Amino acid sequence: MDALYCPGGGQKAAGNSASATSGPSGSASEASPAEGARSFQFPKTSRLLRRSDFQKVYEEGTRWNCLCFSAICRPGGQKGPRIGFAVGRKLGPAVTRNRIRRRMKEAVRLELWRLREVPAGSVWDFVFQPRKPVLEVTMEQLRGEVGKVFKKCAAS
Repeated sequence: MDALYCPGGGQKAAGNSASATSGPSGSASEASPAEGARSFQFPKTSRLLRRSDFQKVYEEGTRWNCLCFSAICRPGGQKGPRIGFAVGRKLGPAVTRNRIRRRMKEAVRLELWRLREVPAGSVWDFVFQPRKPVLEVTMEQLRGEVGKVFKKCAAS
């Protein structure tokens, strides 16, 4: 018996053959990117990781405030923009703080291409300090706010 019972009413072929897989075999990373495609990666080289880097941004940076977060921007000497997140304990227990951090990271990751397109924007360091409304706004609104901050810094 070469076929297995499938609860959906059909039968699946046994083994690891191509007919046994139901999805596309290639992933998005395997496909060749189109000319001019944007990169939505957030590599470790684009993050602020050390306390000393955070301190430099706090001491020498310019603060931009909006409903969802406060962003501190500093012209940096490094190659490419670097971004850090500071989520205080005031915002709730660890589960809530991690959810806030994940939402902010995703919004920044999706808007980071704006800084990479502008030559002056590629040398900034940012620290985002989220506020409670990050959990209540839509991702589009959050991305819009992050994009505004990136545009302001790149233009100055």
